[in-house]
Amino acid sequence: MKAIRNAAATQHDATAHHAGQVLDINSASQDELAALPGLDAQLARQLCHSRPFKRWAEVEALEGFDAALVERLKAGPAAIRTL
Repeated sequence: MKAIRNAAATQHDATAHHAGQVLDINSASQDELAALPGLDAQLARQLCHSRPFKRWAEVEALEGFDAALVERLKAGPAAIRTL
């Protein structure tokens, strides 16, 4: 039953991504992440391999991410959501 609820929540998040709403970096696809301002395929791949994240400081600690990039992501459509 829990797996069904989690699957429904994931599907809802994916729908929100396509509607131009907030993009959760914990559930977004690599392609969706690569489309964010300041990210490329390599940084998006690094996010995917390093998640889940609970705080932006965890993202900033990754190689290739600095405070300015994290601030750009936070100011745009990206967010960290935890289940």
